[in-house]
Amino acid sequence: MLAMLLLAIAMSGGGGRIAPPQTYDKMELNTTYDECGQEQYTQVIFYDWSPDYRRHDAMGWMLVLSSSQVPTKVGDRWVCKWTDGQYRYHVISPIFTRTHTLGDPEKDSRRLCPERCRSHRLIGHR
Repeated sequence: MLAMLLLAIAMSGGGGRIAPPQTYDKMELNTTYDECGQEQYTQVIFYDWSPDYRRHDAMGWMLVLSSSQVPTKVGDRWVCKWTDGQYRYHVISPIFTRTHTLGDPEKDSRRLCPERCRSHRLIGHR
């Protein structure tokens, strides 16, 4: 009986600790292609505005593995929810962009704002 209950919770996506809701200044749904035009992966990149440099810097990202992870509009905000290992995430942003690129914008942003300078607010995430 207990095993069946645990299985039902796991299958419902109810497993894992809930990370505190996070707000970023911008959320980007990006699909990256190689030089031959073949799709490589889709990711969501979370940015904060840098007033010193007058640009959005990537603070984190997550790989989109299912359509349930794609950001959705709720009222005047964009929301992205997913479970990653032991955490369930809920990220909110007022700005949303959809891009298709040959390179990886998160890696490009990393050159301008190294990971050691990022806020790392996404618990358990890069």
